[in-house]
Amino acid sequence: MKQIITFLGLNAKETIYSFEGKNYKGNVFAEALRQFCDYDSMLVCVTIEAKNKTFPVLNSLEDERIQAVAIPNGETTEEMWETFKIITDKVNDNDSVVFDITHGLRSLPFLVFLFAAYLKAAKNVTIDAIYYGAWELNNSNNGIAPVIDL
Repeated sequence: MKQIITFLGLNAKETIYSFEGKNYKGNVFAEALRQFCDYDSMLVCVTIEAKNKTFPVLNSLEDERIQAVAIPNGETTEEMWETFKIITDKVNDNDSVVFDITHGLRSLPFLVFLFAAYLKAAKNVTIDAIYYGAWELNNSNNGIAPVIDL
């Protein structure tokens, strides 16, 4: 199975993202990501507040492949490890995974690299990409945010 694992923050803002020479619009990056990435399942990691505030953007797409996954706020080491367990339990042996680190707390990119290393070693998972929709670079790129594959 090919999964996207993404995180939602608390702010949605219509943005044009550029990936491989084409532009994609989204109020959150996952909305644009689903337009250029092939997947069977999109696991959208959300805190309670993000589920109420920004997940409706994705929920309105009525795509049954998109599923909210509740995670804690990440305010303690224990909550970080809880997030690690929640996500790694959702990935099966031999899956292919695309991670998106655009939204969410700044500690999440570090955790994603831990997820990737663990999943490759423990579950023989293929990491297809780790994307970052660089919204903050849109001012230097005619209002278009580049998508970077880390």
